[in-house]
Amino acid sequence: MNKLILSALAMASMAFQPAFAAIDVFLTEEGGNVVATFEGDLDLTGTTFNATLGFNGGINAAFPALNFGPGGSGLSDTYSGFTGPTFGPGNGGFNGSGNGVGDIFAINRDFFAVGVGYAGEAISGSFTMFGESFLSLGIIAGVYIYTLPNDTVTLTVGAAPVPVPAAAFLMAPALAAFAAKRRRQR
Repeated sequence: MNKLILSALAMASMAFQPAFAAIDVFLTEEGGNVVATFEGDLDLTGTTFNATLGFNGGINAAFPALNFGPGGSGLSDTYSGFTGPTFGPGNGGFNGSGNGVGDIFAINRDFFAVGVGYAGEAISGSFTMFGESFLSLGIIAGVYIYTLPNDTVTLTVGAAPVPVPAAAFLMAPALAAFAAKRRRQR
């Protein structure tokens, strides 16, 4: 009986391990807009600093380019040393018709960008492309992984995942204990 409970607990703890990505980016369609949210941190070890450049938020799915940050322009530090896929055929150009809040973060064909002086701390933000859809931007739903030497960026296009409640790992052992109790009662 104890073996049953222990094995159920072990299986439950493996089943509910969180997926890890250094930065998680979610693109969703909400009320006639495309909304991007991101959060996480990056280990820049093994990447190459390129330059400090001007920055504007926007999307070009064919390039690919995802630039998120506060409205207007700002400065960002750019780095090379990552690989990743395109996430759609694009719409023929960069669409910067949105507005954002939070930190600067970008994935571009040739580089990625973070705020000037970034040192590995947590970053987060959101960016809204007003009056746009995945179709109008040329974005294809799916999960796209970008790999840095010591980290990853996961882009999820479509519905954001539903978070697992913190106590969900206790469900399997509880069900196993309940089943064992029912067997003993018979």
